[in-house]
Amino acid sequence: MTAADDSFPQALSFAYSEEEYWTMRKLEARRFGRGPSFDSFWFVIVLFVFGVGLAVLAAFYAGLVEAREIRAVLATAYIGFTLGAYAMNFLMHLRSRQVIRQTFLRSGRGQETWRIAFGTAGIDCKTAAIETHVDWTAVTAIEDWGPLLGIWLSRLQVLHIPARVFADDAARKVFIAAVRARIDRAAGKLHPTPHEGTPE
Repeated sequence: MTAADDSFPQALSFAYSEEEYWTMRKLEARRFGRGPSFDSFWFVIVLFVFGVGLAVLAAFYAGLVEAREIRAVLATAYIGFTLGAYAMNFLMHLRSRQVIRQTFLRSGRGQETWRIAFGTAGIDCKTAAIETHVDWTAVTAIEDWGPLLGIWLSRLQVLHIPARVFADDAARKVFIAAVRARIDRAAGKLHPTPHEGTPE
């Protein structure tokens, strides 16, 4: 167990809510995802807009559509295509939400209490199933995502802290500043404070 650090509050204790778990998965997917995203999805949709126009033009030259019908055919095609794109996007979102919800419920994350303490040597994390220590040298950054704070561990793992555990916005900002100071100190960017000169 690392020695206490007055820069931080007492050990934080919390259990994730379903909405927080959903937000965690979205943020991680956005950071680590390398496959198609909603952004690329809409990029493809924009390309298909031109495809629909070309298809109608081809139908005109093939004699399937008369000149006076082109405007109505284009309007109908674009309306149907747009509605289909939005429906697909909605179904993709709905399916993702269902998967996350089932994962949350079956894993018991809502009943799992996390106790996280911050000290001079690092971060101690404890649940009913695990207990681990993370040295400050392994902490690379902290990000404020609104409902969650993300503490990056070696750029691959994220420790999520719900913003609701802090008394107010000011307390959250003080906490973020303290973590960043510890990260800089571990990286050699800041000098240690006087009481840190002796081994713990």
